[in-house]
Amino acid sequence: MQTLKNYLEKYAIHLALFFTTFITFGFFATQQGYYWDDWAFAWARDHLGAEGLINIFNATRPIRGYWEGVLTLFLGTKPATWQFYAIFTRWLASLAFWQLLKTLFPGKKTQNTLAAFFFLVYPGFTQQPLAVTYHYAWTLLALFFLSLTLMLQAVKNSHLRILKIAVSIFLSVFVPLGAEYFFGLELLRVLFIWIALTTAFPDTKERFKRTLTFYAPYIIAIAGYLYWRFFLYKDTIYAAQDKISFSISGIWTQLWDAVPLVSIGAWAKVFVQPFSPKSGLSPRLALVMGAILLAGTLLLASLFKLKSMREADEASTQKVDWEWLLLSSALILAAGIPFYAVNFSVQLTFPEDRFTFPFMMGVSMLLAWLFSLIKNETQRFTLAALLISLAITTHIYNGDVYRREWRQQRLFAQQLFWRAPDIAPGTLILAEDDGVFPHNDDEAFAFLVNWAYNPEQRTDELDYEYFYLSARLGEDLPSLKSRKPVFKDHFAATFEGNTDKVLLLHFSPPSCLRILDPVYDADVLVSPRDVDNVEMGSLTLPRVLEPALLLSKPRELIAKNNDDFNPPEWLFGKEPGHNWCYYFEKADLARQDEDWEKIAKLGDKAFGIPFAPADGAEYLPFIEAYAHLHRYDDAQELTKFAAQKNPALRPMFCALWQRMTKDGVFGKNKALLYEMQAELIYCPLY
Repeated sequence: MQTLKNYLEKYAIHLALFFTTFITFGFFATQQGYYWDDWAFAWARDHLGAEGLINIFNATRPIRGYWEGVLTLFLGTKPATWQFYAIFTRWLASLAFWQLLKTLFPGKKTQNTLAAFFFLVYPGFTQQPLAVTYHYAWTLLALFFLSLTLMLQAVKNSHLRILKIAVSIFLSVFVPLGAEYFFGLELLRVLFIWIALTTAFPDTKERFKRTLTFYAPYIIAIAGYLYWRFFLYKDTIYAAQDKISFSISGIWTQLWDAVPLVSIGAWAKVFVQPFSPKSGLSPRLALVMGAILLAGTLLLASLFKLKSMREADEASTQKVDWEWLLLSSALILAAGIPFYAVNFSVQLTFPEDRFTFPFMMGVSMLLAWLFSLIKNETQRFTLAALLISLAITTHIYNGDVYRREWRQQRLFAQQLFWRAPDIAPGTLILAEDDGVFPHNDDEAFAFLVNWAYNPEQRTDELDYEYFYLSARLGEDLPSLKSRKPVFKDHFAATFEGNTDKVLLLHFSPPSCLRILDPVYDADVLVSPRDVDNVEMGSLTLPRVLEPALLLSKPRELIAKNNDDFNPPEWLFGKEPGHNWCYYFEKADLARQDEDWEKIAKLGDKAFGIPFAPADGAEYLPFIEAYAHLHRYDDAQELTKFAAQKNPALRPMFCALWQRMTKDGVFGKNKALLYEMQAELIYCPLY
């Protein structure tokens, strides 16, 4: 029993950091998936293996490709596995940071612990669920901290000095080769040595000599890295020799913007707790978060107080405190150098908040220093615990946002599978970003579609492409004219096609997914699309899609049936229960072949359950099917019902009846037409 007690006392902080990490970031780990760049990396891992990963990262970070290949052997491709691995690496980074501070400031135990917790739950970076993309950043941070720790141990103690320095130098080169994010921090290594020698060499001149002696090999290592980066390594997206641009005024402006943003701005986010129902947070989750906030504050405050009582007196000189402040401030100022040099803007929004990575170290230390100014321990520990707990609940809410987006991605995929059980290879899908997927882009959906429709692919030539029209038109998509070649290099794979094989897609929940047909969906495009019309909501199409409508060819590119279609269930989930969107998608699929009887049967079943659409445009296939089958009363009643439900959509139904009249669907039944004219108002019929 005593042994267990001693063990828990010895590893209390390790365990506290561990449990805090998994409570903070593991709450929804099994319900999160792939986002943004995750899709390309995961697709390459599954379809191309290690060689594909090496090809991807050869363009930016060559070492990472080999590291990813090794991880593939152990972790596979399941999203949940990568979520837990990324959480584990974040814990390792926080643990390594704590160990570094203990080595540098052995007399500041409680302050070191606070800094480690602030680092762990830093709220400025919100992309933890992008596990496949960012696990390497936490790994590199842990290795960077390990490099500094080994160096400091060698500086302070001659035991295994040469070995520790050798490993430290190796890691000092390995980390920037893995990612340039932390190069600004690497430049401050000399300051760590200077502070570490304070006690042993109080004489400034002697300490200066010793500092240069220890730092000399690292200068050589940095010089070697810079030579490689600028003069030898040219195949990179971020071509350093072409983009570096130094300007004193420019750097000052960026510093002025970035420093308050990554410190005050980042931590201010924890005070805007999203407990409102409008945030999408369920009452149950809000209750759980409230309980975690209360329990976390009490438990962490007790832990900090207990550790402070058990450990040696931390009474320190003012000089050490100023050294801590100097180091933390310098780390904040230097952290952004890699981004300032290439004019990358540090923001707290996706995806630019990834640039806050190197700032975490300095901001966390500065915050711990500020709390050290509170002399009353109870107040200090309680306030610190409250702030940490607020950050924990902020991350839990953020995890829920990603969980809901993953659910939307699977919903998108399932509706696409219902609507298009088979898509011809070489098809370019055009869509628009309506803000439905804030943590994804069109490249992510290109890999989603390819993975679904060709899960056994083993080449780097994609069968399908997915473009957001506003983002690609005039660049990767030269124009909206027919027979124009389209080529896209994703680094993981390439697509080559042309504008003769295009599908136009729109997805804006709660509306169902629609693949637009120029024959039928021109009726939708004539409806009002005023952005200030709150009645319309998601019921209309973005104007940017209208010019591309004539390119869409669902009849030629989508087959009615595909018995071999079997998208990976572990990735896209099981087929959900048949709701309204199932019946609409199947009706829309049947409409492209003018199978009016099938559409009517689907409508009869859906309306009989009863199901009803959130989008009035989804009544159109059923109205038209009833009219073609001479079920005029049903067509008329459904039109009246839909128009009364949302009068703003009357022009859309008017356009449908105009087209059907022109096509001779009603023959000579003029009485019916006059009736609809009166019902829809201002609707001239042929």
